[in-house]
Amino acid sequence: MEHVNQELNQFLCLFVNEWQDDWYDLLPIVEFQHNNYIYSMMQQSLFLLDTGRTPRMGFEPRQNPSGLESVNKFIKRMKSATEEAKSTICKAQEDMMKYYNQKRSPAPIFKPEDRIYLDTSDIRTTCLSLKLSHH
Repeated sequence: MEHVNQELNQFLCLFVNEWQDDWYDLLPIVEFQHNNYIYSMMQQSLFLLDTGRTPRMGFEPRQNPSGLESVNKFIKRMKSATEEAKSTICKAQEDMMKYYNQKRSPAPIFKPEDRIYLDTSDIRTTCLSLKLSHH
């Protein structure tokens, strides 16, 4: 449950407005997203595991506009939130890759018969003294 609360908190932190007074309106979207998230360990969404069916958003791509203005507003908000989420994820991935690669150098290419140094700290030998063993 703690893990679920952390996930929901992270989602709300990303999408709540400046005054943090619209978090309650975001809860249905957060719940839908959490239930529809495919966990790598199970390869299925929680909703599918619980109910045996895949959840529908209520608005599918290329669907005709509704006669209700509130439905059209909701669809527009969901599409804009989805686009914002995609761009936020792309930016986060780029930032993480930049930070990760900042301290990395390419792996050296070794050829047969090249001389290299080995770290022998994990190699067990029968020598009594490591100081006097072969390097």
